[in-house]
Amino acid sequence: MLTLQDVTGEYERAARVSALLDTDTPSALLSESGAVLQASHGLLELLPAASPVVTGAPLWAWPCFAHVPSDTVRDLVRLAATGGAARADVELQGAAP
Repeated sequence: MLTLQDVTGEYERAARVSALLDTDTPSALLSESGAVLQASHGLLELLPAASPVVTGAPLWAWPCFAHVPSDTVRDLVRLAATGGAARADVELQGAAP
């Protein structure tokens, strides 16, 4: 017995996500809870040199932000999860004051 399943749609979605994250722009694919599922090259480059990649941790806990956990990032993620939009300045780790 042979069972086949068309997974074309899954491959197409994976390719679109890959294309969105294959960039120097800091961006991430987040779960509903704000955990980072995948990160772009640009976001990974913001991590301090000695920091491990923290995929699976909430974005606001990533060590690339000056104040971890970042309340501002957490609030932005929660607002985005409800369909809201906002802008904020977020200080990065090692950024000049």
